[in-house]
Amino acid sequence: MMEQILLKGKPIRLAVLDYGLFEVHHGARLMRLAQDRDALVIFGHSPQQWPGLHQAPAWFT
Repeated sequence: MMEQILLKGKPIRLAVLDYGLFEVHHGARLMRLAQDRDALVIFGHSPQQWPGLHQAPAWFT
């Protein structure tokens, strides 16, 4: 599975990896960092999470 990430306007392609253990390890690390910093993790394209997020422009008015 190839994915693209946009960094400062330049798309890069990630190497093909075995996402099994890799994904779980880094997902757990991300959630731990977010919890330590009282940060909100926004899951891309999550229809379950989207209605609960503050959205512009209504949030700013």
